[in-house]
Amino acid sequence: MLRRNFLILSSSTCVYLAGCSSTSDNTNTQSETTDESQDQYLEIRNRTEDEVSLSLKVEGSDSVILQEDSEVKAGQTEKIPLQIAEEGKYELTVSRLGGNEVSQTLVIGDYDLEHDPNVIIEVRDEKIEIVELE
Repeated sequence: MLRRNFLILSSSTCVYLAGCSSTSDNTNTQSETTDESQDQYLEIRNRTEDEVSLSLKVEGSDSVILQEDSEVKAGQTEKIPLQIAEEGKYELTVSRLGGNEVSQTLVIGDYDLEHDPNVIIEVRDEKIEIVELE
């Protein structure tokens, strides 16, 4: 009797799960998530106990790609779109209003354009750190 109940429960569970995995809605949801995760962005992480005001600037060889002021609350993270369309070297400058400034050269190659470069800006009490994700 227990074996029969186990087999019935197991087979109905397998049928239920098989039906869920083959729907086209799940496929669309997965590709939407993938597309969203591949957007270019600057991610600002405020690791201080106060709101910070930052000035961001991304310059190419002959133009300014991004120039924006941003306020990020204590302990919060903010993403700012970064739309770099061509290979090359770009200068990222981050300035804390009333505080320090840091610059870093971003080298964007063919691979980066295809896989969308993402940069993390860590703001701490004593310094600002820029990390380019690979």
